[in-house]
Amino acid sequence: MNPIKMLRKLGAAIRGGASSRQIYLGVFLGFAVGMTPGVNLTMIAFLLLLLLLNTNGFFAGVSLILGKVLCLLLAPVTFHLGYAMIHSMGLSGLVRALADTPVLALLDWQVYCVIGSLPLTIVGGVALAIAATLAMRKVRLAVIAVQGDHEKLRAATQKIWMRFLLWLALGKSKATLTEALKKKTPLFRKGRLIGGIIVMAILMIPCILYLDAAVKSGIEGGAGFANGAEVNLDSAGLSLREGILTLEGLQVTNPAKPEENRVQAKKIVADVSIAALLTRRLEIDLISCDEMKLDAPREKPGEVYRKPAEEKKPGEGLLAKLPGDVGQLKEYYEKVKNFNENLKKVQEYLKGDGEKQQQQQPDPEELKRRAEAEGYFRLSAQDVLAERPSWLIRQLEVLHVEIREGLPTFNIEGKNLSSKPSLVEEPMSLKAEPDKKAIEEWKSKLTGRNTGEPKEETKGEKKKGLLDGVLGK
Repeated sequence: MNPIKMLRKLGAAIRGGASSRQIYLGVFLGFAVGMTPGVNLTMIAFLLLLLLLNTNGFFAGVSLILGKVLCLLLAPVTFHLGYAMIHSMGLSGLVRALADTPVLALLDWQVYCVIGSLPLTIVGGVALAIAATLAMRKVRLAVIAVQGDHEKLRAATQKIWMRFLLWLALGKSKATLTEALKKKTPLFRKGRLIGGIIVMAILMIPCILYLDAAVKSGIEGGAGFANGAEVNLDSAGLSLREGILTLEGLQVTNPAKPEENRVQAKKIVADVSIAALLTRRLEIDLISCDEMKLDAPREKPGEVYRKPAEEKKPGEGLLAKLPGDVGQLKEYYEKVKNFNENLKKVQEYLKGDGEKQQQQQPDPEELKRRAEAEGYFRLSAQDVLAERPSWLIRQLEVLHVEIREGLPTFNIEGKNLSSKPSLVEEPMSLKAEPDKKAIEEWKSKLTGRNTGEPKEETKGEKKKGLLDGVLGK
């Protein structure tokens, strides 16, 4: 909008183009839209009211810009105010109920800055709206006085050059200010109702078209922060109709070795609950994956966010002393064992983190550190207050996990993995098991039982006996 148009809109409002109610609603709702952090149901509700009610667009636009600037500047204030409202002022029950209710959870009142911005929005929006309405009334009274009482000023406005300047600044007016102010304005306009529906439809189209991109970006960002290093996806797709989430080309960088992927998977498919998504929770009945690789090389080193602590790997040096095939099989079982130990650490972390989240009031210092790392607008009380875990995987199946080329694969099975194991009735389990079929095929290939040569078969049988000895058979 150019300055002349803005000036004309202000002039139109002064001339009676906007009633006091239109100015009041425009200022308040525009300020409310700007003051609400992020895109959520709270902001959309204010925006809908702004579009559907008969408000003044000029005052709404100016107030929206002012509100957004204050929203960014006052982020620490709204965060601390939201923290106090939830954990010190007795609103934890209300926030918990909203966070566990489909659709209403999208209000984001469990986010500290969102609920903390509401008092400032109401007080500041009302004060600003009253001030704007009173200021406009005084300006109009002054204009009426000039038009009615000051003959010299009124005569001056009839000069051609003055009329041109007034037209340039204020536009053309067919009625006097007194006549314009007597007109009644409806609370709703049919054009606004239709326009509001069109605008909301336009806002929904990008959400649908770019849903997969948003899912991909969210998973890469969230998983990367948890992993401590870059996480990449070739593509991600979420079918809202069928509740199927598909991830392709997953690469999880190893923070200790950025040139390698800690985990690499070709395709992951998950059965997702759409109802849970409407409460900002992730609930998966079954997640399955095939052909996963560990310690696979990357095309280029991944970005590392946090350096991991150095850990000694058990069994190092032992494998080099074992002969050929026996050493390979020993390596296989050592790696599966080490992987199981890591899975146990994951379970312990989930249990410990879940117990920590059970506290009704999180540590302010920890939240402050998270605010510096993640930003004030992302901090939420949902994990602390919600009566259901923020994410839950009821069943996990990962088949044919490749340790390295030449060794048998193994399988991973998990049940009832969640952010809060104490809120899930069924016990959590996560373990890795050798793939018996892959081991038998590997042993058969090494022993050469299908060569048809008796001498080699005898040697193969001896080798098989040695391998079985390592397996304890």
